[in-house]
Amino acid sequence: MERSEAFSALPHRGGRTAFALISEATGHRLGNVLPALHGARAAGFTDVTGDNGAYPAAPGWDAATGLGVPSGHGLSAALKSSLG
Repeated sequence: MERSEAFSALPHRGGRTAFALISEATGHRLGNVLPALHGARAAGFTDVTGDNGAYPAAPGWDAATGLGVPSGHGLSAALKSSLG
C-alpha cells in the first residue's frame, strides 16, 4: 500500500470509530444516522460559513462544508436525547 492510500483511509476510519463510540454512549445502534444528524445540527455541529474563493459556505448544510465541524460531546448528547 502506498503512503497516500494509507492516509486517505484515516478520515473514514475515524468517522466509523466516532459513530461506534456514540452508539455505545447512547445505547442504540445508529442505523441510518442522517435524519438524527440533521436533527442534532444545532447542538452537535459548529456551522462553517464564508468563502474560500472557490466554494461558498452558507448557513446550514452546504456542499462545501456539510453540516459543519462536529462537536463530539455535543453530538453525542444530542443523539442520545433524540434516540431516547
